[in-house]
Amino acid sequence: MKYTGEERDLIVPAALDTVRVSRIGKSAFSYNQSIRNVTLPDGLQEIGESAFFGDSWLKTVSLPDSLISIGNSAFGFTSIEQIRIPAGVKEIPGSAFMRCYSLREAILPEGLERIGRWAFSDCRSLQHIDLPDGLTEIANCAFLGCTALTAVRLPEGLTHLGLEAFTGCWNLQTVNLPGNLAVIDGNPFTYCSALQAVSMSGSHPYLEIRDGVLFSKENNCLIWYPEFKTNEHYQVPDGVREIAHGAFCNQLYIRYLVLPDTVVKIGQSAFQGCELLETVQLPEMLTEIPDYAFSDCVMLHELNLPESMMSIGEESFALCESLKEITLPSGITAIPAVLFTDAPI
Repeated sequence: MKYTGEERDLIVPAALDTVRVSRIGKSAFSYNQSIRNVTLPDGLQEIGESAFFGDSWLKTVSLPDSLISIGNSAFGFTSIEQIRIPAGVKEIPGSAFMRCYSLREAILPEGLERIGRWAFSDCRSLQHIDLPDGLTEIANCAFLGCTALTAVRLPEGLTHLGLEAFTGCWNLQTVNLPGNLAVIDGNPFTYCSALQAVSMSGSHPYLEIRDGVLFSKENNCLIWYPEFKTNEHYQVPDGVREIAHGAFCNQLYIRYLVLPDTVVKIGQSAFQGCELLETVQLPEMLTEIPDYAFSDCVMLHELNLPESMMSIGEESFALCESLKEITLPSGITAIPAVLFTDAPI
């Protein structure tokens, strides 16, 4: 059933024709341009996918304590300013509050276990959020583009932090990495130009910081090379086997980079946007350069691809304005249609 009314202050009844309202269906109130305030009834247990999506004038929502499930994109693209999530909700799903530009405060329950992909992405007014101790996972891009955030305290129960979880949080200055954090999918902090430090316990079982650079112990992976780090030269330590997705993304100081022969994998966008990067020494046994690996490295002019190379991704050297010549090894049998976009090759 699709609501087509024009009420500004909407009170959803507890029952319709004596049948209790326990669920709001998919897109039931979506793209309504009249609703400003919504009160949902006691007894409601589920809000369906995109239920209020695109209600651009919606400012307040009162969620009942009986609620246990919120659907994907349920309140995306609304003007909600504050939200209190009831205690029975265990997950904030994907895109639930995506691009709620006016959202200043989200009160999360202690029993919350997971924050899904893009859940609070582009909530530009969100200045602070208390993450409950029971939270175990923050998925990819969950807080992407939350430009007002200045500090984040990750709870001790967190075990999984997704790729680009805080990407584009330009004003984020401090983040702690809890002792139980075992899995980081890739760089969570790309385009966090104000991030001065990440802190963690000195004897972290899964992670380590060497010279300000974040590594995973388990798979010998370089996860995050800080944007603020001013070294012009950097040699990745011997023994490192992987450069994570976006690990050096948007690094604005590094010019000369050496990867040891122990590196066997480079993640997508690993060096994207390193504007001063001039030369890179690649490992002898590297077999693949993934999509966007060196895109927008405008000063890159010297790169020798090893003979072991078998695959090269799309836009790997896009916008490399100084790269005038490159020799592709004989093992590469397929060249992407878009590889050197706006490069002078």
